[in-house]
Amino acid sequence: MFVLSAEILKPIGHADFRRKVEPIMNDLARWLNCTQEQIEAICLEVAESHWRDRGWSLIEAAIADPAPEPDKV
Repeated sequence: MFVLSAEILKPIGHADFRRKVEPIMNDLARWLNCTQEQIEAICLEVAESHWRDRGWSLIEAAIADPAPEPDKV
């Protein structure tokens, strides 16, 4: 959700983007032990989702119930 918010704020030139959002994204990448390329790939996926369906598919995926295990059905 954070990356989706960042992708929305970046193109509209929100005043706090560089000062507040970029440091948080850098911290998040460091905490997740992600490379710059991995972060860029995540941002690209989020941006494409935002263009495709305003990010709803990412939101639905984040809150979807996991598939039941075959032996538990």
